[in-house]
Amino acid sequence: FLDNIPFTTTMIPVIKILAEELPNTLHIKTLAWSLSFGACLGGNMTLLGASANIVTAGIASSKGYQISHYNFFVPGSLISLVTIAISHLYMLIVF
Repeated sequence: FLDNIPFTTTMIPVIKILAEELPNTLHIKTLAWSLSFGACLGGNMTLLGASANIVTAGIASSKGYQISHYNFFVPGSLISLVTIAISHLYMLIVF
């Protein structure tokens, strides 16, 4: 597993190289927005997908509320599908 921040940091040089190698096909702005959406929205589906999810589950647990992976996955997957669809439409319209 790799958290979204280290993944984004690792991928920035990769998208720079892609944009330089294929300037007429892949524009840096499109790649950067795609990476941003992917890093942000990718962690919403599962409890272990983002650090904030783990911290929130820990705080909830300390207050007596248990959040299971399944209880997080059901609403998380629905929210993820909606936000991914919206970001997909945004990318189609803008880029």
